[in-house]
Amino acid sequence: MDVQKRRILVVALIAAAATSSLAMGIRQTYGLLPLPLQQEAGVDPWAFGLAVALHNLMWGLAQPIAGSLADKHGTGRIMAFGGVFYLLGCGIPALWPHNATMLLGIGIFSGLGVACAGTGMALAAIRRLAPPEKRGEMLGIASAGGSLGQAFMVPVVYSIAGTWGATMALGAVAVASLAIIPLSRSIEWKPAPSVVARAGLGGLPALARTALADRDFALLTGGFFACGFQLAFLTTHLPSHLALCGLSPALGATALMLIGLFNIPGSWLCGWMSGRIQPELALGGIYLLRTVATGVFWLTPPTELGTMIFAAVIGFV
Repeated sequence: MDVQKRRILVVALIAAAATSSLAMGIRQTYGLLPLPLQQEAGVDPWAFGLAVALHNLMWGLAQPIAGSLADKHGTGRIMAFGGVFYLLGCGIPALWPHNATMLLGIGIFSGLGVACAGTGMALAAIRRLAPPEKRGEMLGIASAGGSLGQAFMVPVVYSIAGTWGATMALGAVAVASLAIIPLSRSIEWKPAPSVVARAGLGGLPALARTALADRDFALLTGGFFACGFQLAFLTTHLPSHLALCGLSPALGATALMLIGLFNIPGSWLCGWMSGRIQPELALGGIYLLRTVATGVFWLTPPTELGTMIFAAVIGFV
């Protein structure tokens, strides 16, 4: 790889890790807000939980569309729109906290934001830029960016919510999401050249049928479904669960921060291992460890030490 291409890759890698850090870090702070929003603004916890569920649904539904648009217009341009969606998603409920605005902002707009600016888009761009022999390691570094965002943003949002209130914390992350827009300028702003014909939006249904007919792809999708459900459920409801069990509210923030911190070396290790062992064996081991850790945590009374160990294990794998 010549010097010019190496420089482009390094700049894109830093920008991808930063945008992923913001996009994924913001959504991982949502679990800190249900109880404070109920106390401050009368937002029902069920409405906030439903908004986060809608957020995840919108993320999944919009991701293929965002990817198709990125192929046509450039990944960076679509990620910039993700920053705008995130601004609306967190800004609207910060200004007008209500059950309905949570569903609109957190549910729809921020779901579109993470679909456009999240890890999936960043990794796709890095995969195209990185040389084959370094691809796994580069993807691991970019993935770690999302974990770094969680580790950094969780204590910041917890501190703001405790000092100035949950709506101010939402406003702060809305402003922070604006940084995604200039950062995305360094990530494949123009469409990448490709020798493969692009399906376009109209070809997505046929492409989905073809992909799901592949056994390996279907199994991988099922595994990611279970993984996503588990992590989304934990990051959304673990802090409230611990508070309702009589433990310190700070423990919930600490647990989310530990998940993010330990996911940084975990992401790098998975990227490093991807070229050295069979991926199906690695994924099987990850899901087995998560199952055991979750089962032990569920069967034992919650304690501070047990919660921190559980969060570290879940984050690492």
